[in-house]
Amino acid sequence: LRKHLRTLRLSDVAVLGDGDRVVELVFSAAGVPSARLILELYSAGNIILTDGGRSILALLRPYTVTPAAVPGAGGGAPPAPVVVGPHHPYPVGHARDAPPITLELIGTALAPPPSPAAAAADPAPPPVDEAAAAAAAAAEAAARAKMSDRARRAADRKKRRAAAVAAGAAGADGAPFGARKALARTLCLGPQLAEHALASAGLPPAASVAAARAALGDAGPALLAGVRQVERLLAGEEVPGLPLRGYLFGGGRGGAYADFSPYLLAQYTQRAAAAAAAAAAGDGAPPMTVHERFDDAVDAYFADVEQRRQVEAAGKK
Repeated sequence: LRKHLRTLRLSDVAVLGDGDRVVELVFSAAGVPSARLILELYSAGNIILTDGGRSILALLRPYTVTPAAVPGAGGGAPPAPVVVGPHHPYPVGHARDAPPITLELIGTALAPPPSPAAAAADPAPPPVDEAAAAAAAAAEAAARAKMSDRARRAADRKKRRAAAVAAGAAGADGAPFGARKALARTLCLGPQLAEHALASAGLPPAASVAAARAALGDAGPALLAGVRQVERLLAGEEVPGLPLRGYLFGGGRGGAYADFSPYLLAQYTQRAAAAAAAAAAGDGAPPMTVHERFDDAVDAYFADVEQRRQVEAAGKK
């Protein structure tokens, strides 16, 4: 990175697609983009260095992308996999946009996985471009040869998790999807925001997909309203009942703060009530504390963490 970027100026920061956590840092010389650093900020993410035209120079982890079929395109050969590796162009179109959220899309997110019989009846997967697959395999083998044993084991774990996610009924940790994970994955939301939508509809954060699907008939409008609130927050709009403040929530171990947030999301309202009840019971847990600025709440949270760490260290001497 130092070799390619040390004489350049950071000229722009952009998000590729509004539904993925893919950030592009543009470095320029004399106003002309000369290099780009692309950060894929998700569990199986990446750091990718490209030239000004997005031809990949170096990256942490080569992989392949299988483009989705274009609806209404008719028959013909399926799209070939796209190699994300050195000397290949970065597939900007792979960064997905957030879909318009409707009750139908929420129902899709909570749909049951296909039965074994249906899976067996699915047609065979489309043929793969052998040249592209061979190039991807060679790039991956070259990257693995430079890894330590520990790094190779970590890469293998990531591959297994990605396969579980591709199967549709498992999360990145191999566990079955709950309703929160299912909504977050399909609606391009963070888990806290998906939990807010569930709590707004009266559903617990640990609700299973089956339980949420069964409640969709009655709780669907409230669930959609919670998602609409989240969409407005992400767009930077002011939402009635959700002012931008700094909230600290009690209930942590030994009376510590448990969490902080810029918005009083529905699940935090429930946790604040539980913290207040715990404080009234005399276990020393602080109730919810509100600061006018979110920065002040963050400072207070980590100041409390540091103070407790110092007290614990002093007690060990």
